[in-house]
Amino acid sequence: MRLRQVVLAAADLTMTRTLIEDELGLPHVWADPGVGFFGLRNALYAIDDTFLEVVSPIRDDAPVGRFLDRAGGDAGYMVIVQTTDPLDEVRARADALNIRIVFTAEGEGVTGLHLHPADTGGSLLSIDRCDDEPAWPWAGPAWDAAPDRGYHGITAATFAVDSPPEVAARWAELLGADADADAIPLDGSTLRFVPRSDERSGLCAVTLAGPPRPPITIAGVELTVA
Repeated sequence: MRLRQVVLAAADLTMTRTLIEDELGLPHVWADPGVGFFGLRNALYAIDDTFLEVVSPIRDDAPVGRFLDRAGGDAGYMVIVQTTDPLDEVRARADALNIRIVFTAEGEGVTGLHLHPADTGGSLLSIDRCDDEPAWPWAGPAWDAAPDRGYHGITAATFAVDSPPEVAARWAELLGADADADAIPLDGSTLRFVPRSDERSGLCAVTLAGPPRPPITIAGVELTVA
């Protein structure tokens, strides 16, 4: 299991892209036409072989638009964990925990199971499996040719939840991993859970390995590079 992608939701994609590119210098690698199916447009950024995505609604009925309304503004939307387990095993664990699979995303060489945030107690979570483990088809055909900007990957994602130990234990069981108090160590990264507040809920912070800089908030999520 490894944390492969984090997704932010923003009303203004152009402004958010400008912040990411000017402040963090991340290379833009893909705008996926397929997300139009969900009433979205997006932008994907390579952080070594992990990814930051921003999605923005282009239709009034887009689920992300409703999410932004509930959140009261831009916010962290989803995380994608990559597994080498057969997805049938993931489905079985989800069923045992009464966690609903709300969508099955299928691409060339990759399949992802989107799990309902009301059931996970945290944020929208996708567990994805690639036919070719190092590949990541969601990021387009040329992400591995992106220029090296000194980044080495996403090392942590933090979620604000009602009961951090309980949610960490639930996610760990779903992922087939082990929880360590309020955190789940994965391959090269950590999922952390902190108490929810009026100011933060769901995916609230992301840590990148790269050239150190002061934390910056983009689309409601604090990004730290260390």
